[in-house]
Amino acid sequence: MEINTPVARIVGPRTYTQHFGVFILSAKSQLSKWVITIHSITRRSNRNESNYPW
Repeated sequence: MEINTPVARIVGPRTYTQHFGVFILSAKSQLSKWVITIHSITRRSNRNESNYPW
């Protein structure tokens, strides 16, 4: 265990940041998908209901 701890300290943060970066990328892609769907829904609702000024 004493021999593995320094290696874990060196490798641990790198793998953690890599996983975190992948998580951020996936979250961004998911967020962009949600934004695109929301925009399409709002455009459809605006087309259907012409009473709104925007």
